[in-house]
Amino acid sequence: RLCFVTADYPTAEAPAGGGMGAHAYALAHAVADLGHEVLVLSESDGATHEYQDGTVRVRALARPVPRHFKLGAFVPVPWIRRSFTVYRELRRQSRRRRFDFVRFPDGYGEGCRYSFSPLAPYSVHLHGPASVLQKWDGRPVPPGRARVESWLERRPAMHAPLVVAGTRWFAN
Repeated sequence: RLCFVTADYPTAEAPAGGGMGAHAYALAHAVADLGHEVLVLSESDGATHEYQDGTVRVRALARPVPRHFKLGAFVPVPWIRRSFTVYRELRRQSRRRRFDFVRFPDGYGEGCRYSFSPLAPYSVHLHGPASVLQKWDGRPVPPGRARVESWLERRPAMHAPLVVAGTRWFAN
């Protein structure tokens, strides 16, 4: 029983998804086609809902309310909330039937909370952290917030039993 976590999974509302979502889509379907039970935890613009995408079960979690409590300029509140939402859902799903393995992308720190008390072995796949991509895109991020974002993305990879990268250079 495997779980793929990615906020960018392609859906009917957003068929293109992102690079991390497209990769998770292809990998989840390939693994499910081999006979494994696969759950994808994604993100929804509306209410939390579940659907079957071929042989893959998808649970799209409602995006947390965008309140920033005046911290938004300094702390990536939506990233932190997403990390806790993902952990709570993984814990809820594990009560029914434990996962054999969980896979996180490095972007947005989705696995940060999980890395403190994993419920099953997990991996972090290095695609290119959002904290780095924001610099390439020219998006201004205050230095304090950039440090927190970088930590949220690095923490799961630093503690994961397995880190997956396209090249050794990228992993280093």
